[in-house]
Amino acid sequence: MNYLQYGLGTVGEGFIDCATERNTPLPAAVVVKNPHKTRKYPVKTANDVVLTDFDGILETTDDADSAFVWTAEALQAGKFVVSANKKMISERFLEWFDTALGSSAPFLYEAACCAAIPVVRLLDQYYAHEPIDVLQGIFNGTTNFILTRMFEHNKDYARALEEARRLGFAESNPTLDVNGSDTAHKLSILAIHAMGLYLAPSQIVRYGIPTLSDYDVRVARERGKTIKLMAEARRISEDGVALSVLPTFVGRESPFFSVGEEFNAVGLTARCTGPAFWLGKGAGGRATGGALLADLRAVEAGYRYTYTKFRSGQAPKPDPQAVETIYLRFHTDEAPDFVHFIDEPLRRHEAEKTGYYVGKVTIQELRRCIDVVEHRPGYFIARW
Repeated sequence: MNYLQYGLGTVGEGFIDCATERNTPLPAAVVVKNPHKTRKYPVKTANDVVLTDFDGILETTDDADSAFVWTAEALQAGKFVVSANKKMISERFLEWFDTALGSSAPFLYEAACCAAIPVVRLLDQYYAHEPIDVLQGIFNGTTNFILTRMFEHNKDYARALEEARRLGFAESNPTLDVNGSDTAHKLSILAIHAMGLYLAPSQIVRYGIPTLSDYDVRVARERGKTIKLMAEARRISEDGVALSVLPTFVGRESPFFSVGEEFNAVGLTARCTGPAFWLGKGAGGRATGGALLADLRAVEAGYRYTYTKFRSGQAPKPDPQAVETIYLRFHTDEAPDFVHFIDEPLRRHEAEKTGYYVGKVTIQELRRCIDVVEHRPGYFIARW
């Protein structure tokens, strides 16, 4: 297999390490933007290679725009593509889908979702003809590591984030991880295969963990719960679905309660076969590199996605009136008057001038509420 690799960061190096250990053919060339940086392996620039000289590309960069150009060129030329670029895949799905469908070569992207969990293949193949009523999970290893440190090691958010950086589980700029954007990208991709629905990441209701405080941790502990950043696609009716990425209070009865450190987890409820659950590492170069390696081997075997549900044209549509029960923490001297609960919410106020509401809101109202409170440190929102 004669292929070209783009990128040699944490994921790119992780892939070559795994490929070397497993006696898998290594890339004929590795292309990087900065060839002068000290590297573990020899590299070239884009000017040194010609795409038509290769059978395909393996894309490991975080540059969504360049990745789209490389992917489109490869597929149009009948070259396979293996990618970990979740931002490109999710945000530009409608631009590359027809090209991928018409290409003689496959486009695989397991590494863009949950790394060690082969969830894309499971959804696209095993569940191709079975309706899924709920798909949910912990899709970001960085935030799960931070939350584990806060709940099990009593660290505050800043110290937990710094440890994640030191151990290589967080980027120098972790914004896309901690604000839920990374998880929204993954949910957007998985909803295509699980329910046949494409919803751009920007259209998914999303809220992250940067304003999580010791107060919220205490509220969860008092109820025997923890907090996880959870993605969810839930069928509200035969024709309606709600997609969201929210910090979520999780009880001991849930399989997600004990998912710690940098691990990811995926759970679903299917119409015939019922509930299922998978656990695997979701952060780090080796976990993602291993997923790239698996896809490369799948290309050799002639595997490609079918997109059965998406191509059927019978996908449910987002329902803005779907209802969520939320926890809203605030300073009592500025109690929120901008959120409209369906019923009178449970209220609790503390002597330390912090309080919270728990009540039901529509997805539409929740989106409006998030727009108001995002980046305001006195507030925190979670699924209750």
